[in-house]
Amino acid sequence: MVRVNARLNEALTILGHARASIFFEEIKYKILEKIMSKKRNKIRFYRRLLDWTQVDLAESVGITQKVLSDYERDIYKVPDDLKPKITKALGIPEKMIFPRSEA
Repeated sequence: MVRVNARLNEALTILGHARASIFFEEIKYKILEKIMSKKRNKIRFYRRLLDWTQVDLAESVGITQKVLSDYERDIYKVPDDLKPKITKALGIPEKMIFPRSEA
């Protein structure tokens, strides 16, 4: 997956066109959605795609590493007010991690 992401980013750099950028971003999200439909913990998956530690993400969101760990292990449900902060920090649409049924 990281290899696919790197190649898409490389293509975006080479092409440098706004349309190409939007097109490749849509493809990247579709690929990620397909993969994520089989993954249980989406926060952990996207955090690892960015090569972030739990501490990195927790600090950017304003929570402790322990709390983030509990969310990733499904010990606690992520509160609605925290969902936009997490997805903004990860740079992805909210629906990618928290589908409507959970939101």
